[in-house]
Amino acid sequence: MVETSNGAQVAVADIPGLVPGAHLNKGLGLSFLRHVERCKSLVYILDVSSSEHDMVTQLRILQNELDCYQPGMNQCARLVVANKMDVLDRVGNESMSSLARVTRLPVLPVSALHGWNIDVLMKALTTDNQSYAV
Repeated sequence: MVETSNGAQVAVADIPGLVPGAHLNKGLGLSFLRHVERCKSLVYILDVSSSEHDMVTQLRILQNELDCYQPGMNQCARLVVANKMDVLDRVGNESMSSLARVTRLPVLPVSALHGWNIDVLMKALTTDNQSYAV
């Protein structure tokens, strides 16, 4: 449970390790996906600084893995969080623009390191009092 400054609580499950092929049990794929399956809402957290995949690719990988595991599962997503905004460069700016064009979800830029927009994220998480997988 995460408690906000106004005392609201939200259940949050951190699901790291959802890699390409997770639906085929690559890595710890199926155990992660079974956990995600129990959550009412999802937040995609993407890494602005990733040198392996731009944010659009990161989002598509996550959506694909969820849908390959259980069709329609990614429809539980409520928000896209673009983390590490403190290291954003020109390429990252282009990736942010592309991301905003390809998703129907709100995109929230944050820096967990510096706390930028974390209050906005917490408010978004507690607005509907859902359980979130992030």
